[in-house]
Amino acid sequence: MFATKQSFDLDDARHIFQALSSHADYFLTLDEKTILKKYRLDKNLKNFFENGKMKLMNPTELVADLGL
Repeated sequence: MFATKQSFDLDDARHIFQALSSHADYFLTLDEKTILKKYRLDKNLKNFFENGKMKLMNPTELVADLGL
């Protein structure tokens, strides 16, 4: 949880860590301001999650990612 605690507030970090621990492929959120913006702008953070095989995105992006 070290990388998530440094980048996100504690509640957000806990939710994201739980998703990573559960081997989730996606973490869906509508929180553009405090989660998605940081994820999109920080290449190291994005690499950390994608190396863990989890993408952070909003529901609209998920539909596009799945080709639905």
